[in-house]
Amino acid sequence: MIQRLNYRGLLMFFVVIALGFFIVSCGPKAVKPVSEMDTPDHHFFTGMKFLDQGKYVDAKGEFDRAIALDPKYSKAFAGNGLALAYQGDIKAGNESMKQAWKFATKDDEKIFVHVSRIRLYTLGKKEKDWIKDARSEFDKAIKIDPKYPAAYYFMGIAYKTALDFSNAGQMFKQ
Repeated sequence: MIQRLNYRGLLMFFVVIALGFFIVSCGPKAVKPVSEMDTPDHHFFTGMKFLDQGKYVDAKGEFDRAIALDPKYSKAFAGNGLALAYQGDIKAGNESMKQAWKFATKDDEKIFVHVSRIRLYTLGKKEKDWIKDARSEFDKAIKIDPKYPAAYYFMGIAYKTALDFSNAGQMFKQ
């Protein structure tokens, strides 16, 4: 009789376990992330779109995710610096730009950092020679690629902000 109780208890234990597995298997499946969408490049480009739309907190989140996926992704550090600067933290933005320059190895990364610094100087206007600093970054950018349109555009914005409309017009013509 004691053996019969042990078999019944053991059988009941297995029935409960099987029922538990059955219930769990019928539940919703976990969604796997799409690897094509969870890349540093994708998060960087999404962050730039948010930056252009004025959604600086969302942009910073995207840049932070890109940095988390690739801790040496130069453009994400530059974008992060811009997002911080647009939120009013120029000092932290400048620190992020230093990180961006540190990891910039290719020409397209270097030119992006130079153009981002033009934007940072334009936002900061903290020094009396900020326009000269912006012009210096512009000169470095066009040494890499003389036809890079963003360099001319953002240098035009810098001149416009400095109320130098003739130079701004020249940049916009380019």
